[in-house]
Amino acid sequence: MAEPCYLEALSIYRRHERTRPLDLANAIRSFAVLKDEVGAPEQSQSLWQEAHDLYVGLNLSAGIAESAARLALLARQQGDLARSRERLIEASAAADATADPETLQYIRRVTTLLAT
Repeated sequence: MAEPCYLEALSIYRRHERTRPLDLANAIRSFAVLKDEVGAPEQSQSLWQEAHDLYVGLNLSAGIAESAARLALLARQQGDLARSRERLIEASAAADATADPETLQYIRRVTTLLAT
């Protein structure tokens, strides 16, 4: 199982004061994806929020876009439509700032999912 490896990696990143915030954010992101895939929405949400906060601090638009979109999907699953819309607006703005075709395509897919 991959989870113990992710937990060990995160422990190492969190322990070392010289860990770059981007490295930590990306490690958290990967663990959040795993938690999404195994159906652990509460843990996933917490991880996505932490990664999102780091990406915002780094002003990394692509990371903000993905994490906000993931949080929008999770809010929708919890029935919080207002929060879902807020997150999607944030994700869309961040994606537009990247001008990255892959990021823009992902946000369009999430927008379509949330519209149904």
